[in-house]
Amino acid sequence: MKEHEKSSLEEFLLDIDILDKLSKWINEVNFFEITKTTNKELIHSNILAWLFNSNENHNLKDSVVRAFIQKVVKLNVDKNIMLNNFDVFMLDFDSFTVKREWKNIDIFMISEEHKTTISIENKIYAVEREDQTLDYRKKVESLYPNNDYKNLYIYLTREGEKASDEEYWLIADYPIIIEAINQAINKNINISSTVKVILENYVSSLRRNILMDNELVKICGEIYKKHKTALDLIYEYRPDNLSNISEYIMNFIEENALKYNLTFERKDNKKSIIRFTTKYIESIVPKINDNTFGWGNGKGLMYEIPLYSNNYSACYLVISNVSDEKCQNLYDLSKANHKKFNIANRSSSAKIWSRVFKSSTILEKEQIEESIDEIKDIINKKLQHLFEKEIPKLEEFIHLNLNE
Repeated sequence: MKEHEKSSLEEFLLDIDILDKLSKWINEVNFFEITKTTNKELIHSNILAWLFNSNENHNLKDSVVRAFIQKVVKLNVDKNIMLNNFDVFMLDFDSFTVKREWKNIDIFMISEEHKTTISIENKIYAVEREDQTLDYRKKVESLYPNNDYKNLYIYLTREGEKASDEEYWLIADYPIIIEAINQAINKNINISSTVKVILENYVSSLRRNILMDNELVKICGEIYKKHKTALDLIYEYRPDNLSNISEYIMNFIEENALKYNLTFERKDNKKSIIRFTTKYIESIVPKINDNTFGWGNGKGLMYEIPLYSNNYSACYLVISNVSDEKCQNLYDLSKANHKKFNIANRSSSAKIWSRVFKSSTILEKEQIEESIDEIKDIINKKLQHLFEKEIPKLEEFIHLNLNE
């Protein structure tokens, strides 16, 4: 450790009282913080589906869902919406059935009485896959055509991002959720203490983790400005789950490289993406002597296992050399057999970083947040299945069908 780094750490420790300013947040007892569920989209969708169901046991009736829909319609007044605020006012939300993951839509609400559907796609950290909202709208309209039903589509994100099917999907953000919940709490004076604690915990957790608590941001900024060197040093050397998981997977691949005919080099890897090839992959797309090419290693085709917080992990086969005829042929093969390759390729020809294969899930989003000791057995089992079943099956299919 350099002398100035050591003195910065000592200065920070002597000024530890500065952290008292954070006690308001540090000492807060919050159910969602304790259970580490704040960053899990599934949990948020479950909570919202519960709140949006006026017949649920929260006893808030339709106060949350009505306020939310009204605010969304008002925010998108410039769009051609099938429902206006008067229509929303006239809706009896008791007549709606609320469904989770109907046709993969996060929250789907339908009232046969009003001939109305409401589709809500909830994106907090994940991004929309290609044409996802368009596909969802087509699913709804195939069963509930516009000439018979009024269909409302809402794209809910942290900060009101636009959906790819922008013309039809209304934007909504989490500040609207907070406003609707607070409005419901204030309106329902007879709300039970249990429900009130849950909602207050939820709103507090949203402000802190999903949105930005301005007071918290200001205080943290002041502390960081004063002790930047020390805090940067602590952050750089902090242990984290993602690093531990990444290291464990790299060690597994390295130790089993001979067994599974893998080629693995540490320099091809980083914490968030693990890369390797197989002897067969290298035989059909050989490495070239140009380290400025591809991933900086002269390779045109590699397997990747991305590891990102708040996203599931799988293994992909990825093209970097679009000028290679075999890569183009492999892309065409994967496009023609997208179900077998577990991936849909929409472009007419391969592009750099095109994915041509996707394995089954290795780790779910929630598992990536667990400690390595809790998921070692899961990783072992999934990697064994990948190397003993999925990759050999894939490469056999490629061998039989690719013009080598």
